[in-house]
Amino acid sequence: MKKISIEITPEQEAFLKLFASMQYEGAPDNFGTHKPFHIVQSKVYKELPYSEDLENEYNDGEFVLYSINDSIVGHYSKPEEFIKIVTGKEPEHNWEDWHDTIQEYLEAYGIDPDNVNIWWKIPEYENKAYFFIRQEAKRYISYQRHNLRQPRIYTVTAGYSNFGEYEHFFDLLQGIGKKLIKEETAPSGKGVYIDVFDQYHSICKSLPAIIKLTEKRKTAIKARWNEYKMDVGKFAELFSKAEGSCFLKGENSRGWRATFDWLLNENNMAKVLEGNYDDKVVSNMGVSTFSGRKIDFDEIERRANEMLHKKGEMGGR
Repeated sequence: MKKISIEITPEQEAFLKLFASMQYEGAPDNFGTHKPFHIVQSKVYKELPYSEDLENEYNDGEFVLYSINDSIVGHYSKPEEFIKIVTGKEPEHNWEDWHDTIQEYLEAYGIDPDNVNIWWKIPEYENKAYFFIRQEAKRYISYQRHNLRQPRIYTVTAGYSNFGEYEHFFDLLQGIGKKLIKEETAPSGKGVYIDVFDQYHSICKSLPAIIKLTEKRKTAIKARWNEYKMDVGKFAELFSKAEGSCFLKGENSRGWRATFDWLLNENNMAKVLEGNYDDKVVSNMGVSTFSGRKIDFDEIERRANEMLHKKGEMGGR
């Protein structure tokens, strides 16, 4: 592995760290797309001159009609509006209910289609901006919405089994970003922040993902790191117990699920590691729940029989 030194601007450093913390393989923003690239697109319409030869291809498209005998009438996407303006009468049938061609529709109301400019209004999406980070694409849409029409984010990948220059470039940016995060945030140079971040996502598949290592989260990680004698294995144990707990994964009366921040709370981490949230274990003596209580089924049956016996005695009086 060859090492090189490069100089980067503060803006480039911020981008690389954000890219590494949000666009890692398997991140929520990358779900289902290998090494994605995000494109902000805006809806546009192109107008294609009407032709009977293309009737089948664009039959479902909108029409635009304007001018008659080279005299501008207007720009109408609904043929019935055009007919009303030209003839001064409301058409008896809407275009949507008409089963013949647009020319026959116009002729039915006394308009020669040869004198009308007819175009198909074809919707398309035009690329406007390109991003490595989906969150930045969303931010762009937010502050540029006034310049966009029905915007969307179109995510693409380099392609199946494409190991060309794009893959190398993507991995290079990821590697630099992760190294910057480790150098900046790791206590004692051990890289614990990014290690805990990666452990959580690789183990806790059933819990809500996190998209950013905030300062508050770094503080919590460092506090637990020091509390458990700099043993990064404690975090793996914590996350494994959480992933193995039905209660923490949402199988409870509220449907509540543990989060990364909840698990890193001092008291919560201790309780999870101590087994308070482990799944209940069935034994001959009853059921031991995560709270440590036992339910004695024999005792329940005895009490139920007593109640039924008393009820029978009262009914016989």
